[in-house]
Amino acid sequence: MTRAQCYSSIFVYNYCINHQCCLVLVLVCDIAFCMLRPLKYQTVRVTPYVHLMKIPCYIFSFSFLITGFITMDKEMILACNPPLSYHFSVMEVWRTCYLAINVATVTIYITAIVFTSCCGGLTRASTSKMSAQSLATQRRIIKSLSALLIIFCLSWFMGAIVPMIAIYFRMDPKFIALIQTYAVIPAILSFAQTYYIYFLVSRDYRNAFLRIGLFGF
Repeated sequence: MTRAQCYSSIFVYNYCINHQCCLVLVLVCDIAFCMLRPLKYQTVRVTPYVHLMKIPCYIFSFSFLITGFITMDKEMILACNPPLSYHFSVMEVWRTCYLAINVATVTIYITAIVFTSCCGGLTRASTSKMSAQSLATQRRIIKSLSALLIIFCLSWFMGAIVPMIAIYFRMDPKFIALIQTYAVIPAILSFAQTYYIYFLVSRDYRNAFLRIGLFGF
C-alpha cells in the first residue's frame, strides 16, 4: 500500500488520535487548575471555558491533518498506521510533539499528586488538624490520581515511548515499523481508563457496575 492510499484511508483516525492525545493533556491541566485555583474554578463559565480549553486540540489535530494531505506521496510503506502514514519529515515532528504532550501529561499528574500530598493536607504536621472527612477526601483524590497516572503510563505513554526507544537504539527499520504498528495496542487501554478508575476507587460506581455486569453484560 502506498502512503497516499494509507493516509486517505485513516486520516479520520489520525485526526481522532491527535485530538485525543492533546485532550488528555487538557483534562490534566483542568485538574491542575481546579487544585491550584479552586475558587476561581468554581466561578468560570463552563461553555466558554470548555471551548477555550479545546482550542489547542483543534490546532494540533488540524495542523497534522492538513500537513498529512499536503505531504503524502506514493511511496510503499510496510504497514498502514498513523506514524507511517505521514511523510518522514512530518512523522519526525509529529513523534516529537506526541512524546512531548505525553511527558507533559505525566509531569502534571505527578505534580498534582505531590501537591495534594504536601500542600493539600496529607503531611504529618497537618494530618492531625484535619477532620476525618477531609482526610478521607484527600486520600481518595490521591488514590484516584495515582491510579490514573499508573494506567496512563502503562497504556498511552508506553505506546508513545516504546517506538522512540527503538529509534534511539537504531534498530532495523522494518522492526521499528512493526513496533510503531503494534504500539497502539497499549494506548487502546487508555480509551476506557475512566471505567477502570471508577471501578477501582469508587464503591458506589463499583456496586453499580457489578449490578449491570462487570463489562455491561
